[in-house]
Amino acid sequence: MGLFRRKDSAYWWISFTVGGKRYRISTETKDRKLAEKIYASILVKVAEGKWFGRDPALCYTFNELMERFMKEYAPQRKLSMVKRYECALVHLKKYFSDKTLSEITPDLISSCMHKRREEGAASATINRERAMLSKAFNLAVNVWGWIMTNPCQKVPPYPENNKRDRWLTWEEEERLLAASEPYLNGALRDIIILALNTGMRQGEIMNLRWDQIDFDKRVIILQETKTGTPRGVPLNNTVFKMLVRRYTERKNSEYVFSTRKGTKIGTRNMLRGFYKALSKAGISDFRFHDLRHTFATRLVQVGDQLYRIGQILGHSQVETTQRYAHHYLESLRPSVMLLDNLRGARNSGKDLSGKE
Repeated sequence: MGLFRRKDSAYWWISFTVGGKRYRISTETKDRKLAEKIYASILVKVAEGKWFGRDPALCYTFNELMERFMKEYAPQRKLSMVKRYECALVHLKKYFSDKTLSEITPDLISSCMHKRREEGAASATINRERAMLSKAFNLAVNVWGWIMTNPCQKVPPYPENNKRDRWLTWEEEERLLAASEPYLNGALRDIIILALNTGMRQGEIMNLRWDQIDFDKRVIILQETKTGTPRGVPLNNTVFKMLVRRYTERKNSEYVFSTRKGTKIGTRNMLRGFYKALSKAGISDFRFHDLRHTFATRLVQVGDQLYRIGQILGHSQVETTQRYAHHYLESLRPSVMLLDNLRGARNSGKDLSGKE
């Protein structure tokens, strides 16, 4: 029994005997210290009679990993985090469902992250999905003993540009709204209008139900939010008229944006139409979330208070809204320009009232 290397492999191998049968198994690692840990772990299982000729990583599947993760670990987190896990799991299942843990390699994880980027997912979204997978693997390594290494550790997260500032010009908005009319039976145009005039998040819009709208008070009540704190979103005339029109035309559906059958419009179908409309309108480097940036940027540019904007957007920390501060400073420029007028009046011999 021992640890050794083969001429045809760069990995460390282990050799041991159980019941008179000799086993030679690759540790799948070039790290001698890690290989020694794997070897020691197997020896313990052999001594305890718990080794049956198969690596646990070959026995457990991704679905079993995530089922235990959502049952044992997720409930300890905040409701908002659980929602994120549920959303991330939908995408992770597309690539890893029914695979054994040994089949989920760093190369496969990297490939799936790349495919998510091609689908239009933001770097931050992809990184959150990777982080969830990594946390589950850490539990499988350190707590449950299902696998020896976490493959996510060899896959770096994508760089994130959290200070992205892309918003629509008024002319771009006109083109986008015109281009979006044919999609989703006209619903896409209304979805964009709602986003531009309320700053609501994509999920909040697509899950919006009629019972969340108070037409008398002209407000949308959001109970399930990203931060976990309910908030009210006031409606301007543009959105109010659009919602009244949709309400009168509704067809027995609880959702504001529904299919002809009354079911909720799927996010994927909405985004497919959205990106087609962007292309048709000749608008590049733009994401759906940038509609929210457009809403906030416009309010700041006309001098609205950052605190009030943060309340509408549902920011839990003022620092999140502070990213728009440079726009707010531009809105204050006319105030300091008054000093030029004052200086000019003084040089011309006029007082503040304009008299000689």
